[in-house]
Amino acid sequence: MLHSELRQSQDFTRLFDNLNRQLYVGGELLQYLTAVFFDYDTRAGVLRYYNAGHYAPLILHADGTSSELEGSGPPLGMLEDSTYEMRETAARPGDLLVIFTDGLVDLHNPKEGFFGVEGIKQAAQELLHPPCALPDMACEIYGKASRFISPLRPEDDVTLFLMRVR
Repeated sequence: MLHSELRQSQDFTRLFDNLNRQLYVGGELLQYLTAVFFDYDTRAGVLRYYNAGHYAPLILHADGTSSELEGSGPPLGMLEDSTYEMRETAARPGDLLVIFTDGLVDLHNPKEGFFGVEGIKQAAQELLHPPCALPDMACEIYGKASRFISPLRPEDDVTLFLMRVR
């Protein structure tokens, strides 16, 4: 459905509204999915995005600050008439985009609580300077998560996606 919508138009302003209507089934059955979508304008240094009920991705800026990319609506397919606002933020060379699933956030250690967004953020920030290769960074973040809840036995999928702005 996403590919079909993208082929029909390069205007993304109604993208998630259209996808939501296609995914909504109504009645007794409740099926939905969280989703994020990004469109990066390299000339302007602007990242446009949708976030439908997903944990807020992080941008760790090269200057040491960070931003959370909050959602603009519920998960796709949850409510028939949901609308979604495309948002935007600055993204400059050296910035790191960090996307993750709830399985990583919800890793639980009886002594320390949840790994959480802060655990992900802290692990990634420690690897920003000097910058390392993204596969190495992902392995290090997974390593910290594994040591936090040793042995690593997640209750849900544990997914991490990293992208560095060039």
